[in-house]
Amino acid sequence: MRSKRFQGLVGLALIASLLNPLPWFNNVMLIGSTVVNANDLPPGETPPGEDEELPDAEQLALIKKISGYLSEIEASLADGDKDTADYLFTESDAMGGYATSIAAVSNVKNSAERAKLQARIEAIRAQLSGTVQPPSPVITTEEVTETKEEPYVTIRVKDPNLEEGKEEVATPGKAGVRTIVYTVTKTDGVETGRVVKSDEVTTPVINEVIRVGTKKTVVSVITLEEETETKAVPYETVRENDPTLEEGKEVVSVAGKAGVRTIVYTVTKTDGVETSRVVKSDSITTPAVNEVIKVGTKKAPVITTEEVTETKAVPYETVRENDPTLEEGKEVVSVAGKAGVRTIVYTVTKTDGVETSRVVKSDSITTPAVNEMIKVGTKKAPVITTEEVTETKAVPYETVRENDPTLEEGKEVVSVAGKAGVRTIVYTVTKTDGVETSRVVKSDSVTTPAVNEVIKVGTKKVPGITTEEVTETKAVPYETVRENDPTLEEGKEVVSVAGKAGVRTIVYTVTKTDGVETGREVKSDVVTTPAVNEVIKVGTKKVPVITTEEVTETEAVAYETVREDDPTLEEGKEVVSVAGEAGVRTIVYTVTKTDGVETGREVKSDVVTTPAVNEVIKVGTKKAPVITTEEVTETEAVAYETVRENDPTLEEGKEVVSVAGKAGVRTIVYTVTKTDGVETGREVKSDVVTTPAVNEVIKVGTKKVAPSIKNDVQKNEETVTKPQTSQNDKNKTVLPETGERVSTSIWMTFVGFVMMGVAFIKKRKQQ
Repeated sequence: MRSKRFQGLVGLALIASLLNPLPWFNNVMLIGSTVVNANDLPPGETPPGEDEELPDAEQLALIKKISGYLSEIEASLADGDKDTADYLFTESDAMGGYATSIAAVSNVKNSAERAKLQARIEAIRAQLSGTVQPPSPVITTEEVTETKEEPYVTIRVKDPNLEEGKEEVATPGKAGVRTIVYTVTKTDGVETGRVVKSDEVTTPVINEVIRVGTKKTVVSVITLEEETETKAVPYETVRENDPTLEEGKEVVSVAGKAGVRTIVYTVTKTDGVETSRVVKSDSITTPAVNEVIKVGTKKAPVITTEEVTETKAVPYETVRENDPTLEEGKEVVSVAGKAGVRTIVYTVTKTDGVETSRVVKSDSITTPAVNEMIKVGTKKAPVITTEEVTETKAVPYETVRENDPTLEEGKEVVSVAGKAGVRTIVYTVTKTDGVETSRVVKSDSVTTPAVNEVIKVGTKKVPGITTEEVTETKAVPYETVRENDPTLEEGKEVVSVAGKAGVRTIVYTVTKTDGVETGREVKSDVVTTPAVNEVIKVGTKKVPVITTEEVTETEAVAYETVREDDPTLEEGKEVVSVAGEAGVRTIVYTVTKTDGVETGREVKSDVVTTPAVNEVIKVGTKKAPVITTEEVTETEAVAYETVRENDPTLEEGKEVVSVAGKAGVRTIVYTVTKTDGVETGREVKSDVVTTPAVNEVIKVGTKKVAPSIKNDVQKNEETVTKPQTSQNDKNKTVLPETGERVSTSIWMTFVGFVMMGVAFIKKRKQQ
């Protein structure tokens, strides 16, 4: 069945060739054609851009041939004839070589065209296998610009005016920039091809020129040292109006202060004589403070002056002295500190009654301070014991005098006898080595209250009555205050302030009858001297915990630098052959801590555990090579571009070269540096297009021509004349030649096809 269908297809093809042989001629002549027409491209293709890489005629013929065969298979699939399409796609090689052509896709050099053909083949294969045809690939092109750095060359030029061993950069090197523009083809967003559109140096390279000193110098002792110099930075004066200051007056509100500029020089000395001085650093270490002057604009007011005296306390100092007779840990104030008095006399200026300034007229210590002397016990603590001792004291009773109108004036009768009470005092007695050293009141209470004496005083009038004032004084007992002292060891007590009884003064008005006291009234009762409370410091300080531990520390041991001559190294160069490495010094301390706080540190051991490695620097003594420069001129061809212009007067499919392309000439002059006769550097001195390129202009025919076999044959016989190319143009890229030639062998092939068709039809009729 498949064989019959194939025979039918062959017959139809032969008959079609008889009716219109033009397609067969086109297919055959593509093999030798050198014309690239827009109409000859595969379906859906567009002519390449001016900057794209152009396939040659042979590649274009191969692309068109494969595309044509694929179109026939796609047409069979579109008509629903899947068997024929499958046969042509997989087996047949007799009718145009379908299978061979499909396999030849790999021979297509243009990656974009090859990707398109492969996509069509995969689509056909998917339809034949029954799978869903994937979407046609999306092919896009874009321009991508890249820049690359053009490294500069270092040129070393001898300088007889520069000392041997010295080098100076005469021209700093600067890298150039090369800009490359690519035309990138992407299939479904993935790059499938990249063609260089342009590649040019947009920023020229500036080669580095180093002057190498060749001037012989006498071997001298050269030393480097740093010198620091300071200069004053003058301040500015700013004058500001002050409406609060009297007119005509000026006051410096901010004193100007010059700044400090610190300049550090690196001084080079030859044989002890300074030969050069280079500023290493120059900075303002202390900025200047501008002087601000307040200029008075206020009208002059009424000004008065007066003297004001003030006193201030002069604090006393505390002097602590060791006392070997006082127990260790105890402190006693031997001399109470007393603040002194400082008397300051001010001259006060008032403006309109308001103080505006105050100037010290005199400032002197009128009463010197008395330093407080504290005895610090250093005597080792003895055996301390405590016990309680109880004492009783009589509590005196008071006498109450009551007037008795039934008793004659001047007489007194005791109606209630007075009885003293009892005060019980319990002491906590501290003894040191059996000797009492302190006594603290633990409790003090009246256990038996006193009974006041009541005296009846007669008020019955009698002659001879007088009155007088009598003054009495009584002791005011002091209180004992106990205060915790964290600086005093626990269990110890020290009287910091001794208790002192006060004085109560009572004034009585005494009445006497015939010289005998008959009445007494309190006129006043005042504490004239306050009691001073006794203050006892009670120790709460815990006994310190003393510990020792070892602490290890490390310090860097500086390495030395050793300079050695190297006859293999160029004079003036230095290379570190052995890198210096600092050593390590290990120090072990015995640290004493009291309550966790360091109180002492002693060195237990101090050893260099890692010796330092000295730095070794090789100093070149090899004489510098002979460096020469010369100019070298080179020329390069400047490629011309091909411009394609539509020509409505020229038949469609024809192309004529109206202007022959001619390559230009680029002249490049290099400055070449040679060391001992060998080239070591090359710098572009000038790069100029001395002869511009002439672009090639091709006229492309767009005039429509009515199709006919005769015209088609004539079209195939036409040729496009092209001017003779010069020898210089042979190396240039040109478009494929236009024009077609039909050889005699082609006509014979056509006649053979016709005869085969007739014979095939006859055979079919017989069958």
